[in-house]
Amino acid sequence: MNPIKTKVKVTLSMKIADQGTAESYERKSLGRLIEGKDKRMLTYDEQMEEGETVHTYVTIQHDQVTMKRTGAVEMKQIFAPRQWTETIYRHPLGVIPMETYTEKLAYLEGDKVHKLVIDYQVKLQGQPERKHSLELTLEQEEEA
Repeated sequence: MNPIKTKVKVTLSMKIADQGTAESYERKSLGRLIEGKDKRMLTYDEQMEEGETVHTYVTIQHDQVTMKRTGAVEMKQIFAPRQWTETIYRHPLGVIPMETYTEKLAYLEGDKVHKLVIDYQVKLQGQPERKHSLELTLEQEEEA
């Protein structure tokens, strides 16, 4: 089976809860979804508030999701249900060890819209855990 490549509109919605406070943001961009037999790969670029670009690669498999970011920030974060994973988060202010515990991982496929939902906790360099909810919505672009 040859991979299917589709241009998609990507909407990243993030919510972060931290000791009684909450913040949320949403970013939109264009990307490409490559669908194979056992996995999907999404690539897109994010424009950060500072104007710098982050290249994001998301590999979606049955039992885990890997999110690799390069550019203004760098990390390779692995989401595996009910497991702690570790990575190094590199950004302009320094290098921070990061631990992630994945509570929920779901990939929902529709005809024109796909959704990746991840609920997880993050510990940065021994700080208290912060609860994160990430939702990636992939909407197939209409062909001209």
